[in-house]
Amino acid sequence: PNAINDTIIANYTYEKILRNTEFGLAPRGDNKFSYRFTEVLSAGAIPVYHGDGYVFPFRPEIVDWNKCAIILPEKDAGKVALDYISSLSLKERCKLR
Repeated sequence: PNAINDTIIANYTYEKILRNTEFGLAPRGDNKFSYRFTEVLSAGAIPVYHGDGYVFPFRPEIVDWNKCAIILPEKDAGKVALDYISSLSLKERCKLR
């Protein structure tokens, strides 16, 4: 462990960490929606959602979530998701924001 980084992170709140990250995990939880999704959006981060059958806010004709979030099936959580995120170019990341 890096003592300097551990100390810095220990002094950050969840909100501050979220505002300083590019991507935020938005797990589904117990229902087919997640308040974490809106938290990530509110912080200006790109939501990363793993799940099947999620109920996104707003109708698809109003917001195309595929253009502003990373939506992957539950089976792709973990390395597949990290590989996908790592493969995104700066231009693609900017489009998601």
